[in-house]
Amino acid sequence: MISHRGAASSRAHLDEEQANRTGPWTWLSVAGALLAMAGSVVGLVDVGGVYGKETASLVNQAIAQDAVNLIVVSPAILVLAVLTRRGSLRA
Repeated sequence: MISHRGAASSRAHLDEEQANRTGPWTWLSVAGALLAMAGSVVGLVDVGGVYGKETASLVNQAIAQDAVNLIVVSPAILVLAVLTRRGSLRA
């Protein structure tokens, strides 16, 4: 039979082990999300400079993609990274 102290110690060890295993990948995901957000902001702020030589159709698509990256995708990656660090296997 395992005492509560033993179970808590075992759980802490598993949490530490998972944090070590996911650490570099989690931080790379955070860095990628932040870079995507920065690129999307630049694309939305300076549309003429970034997409100035493209066709009107591509510019509209690029603006929509930048908006979705900034509003949906990058924040979702950041939330999933936090959940992963907390030990969520589903994240």
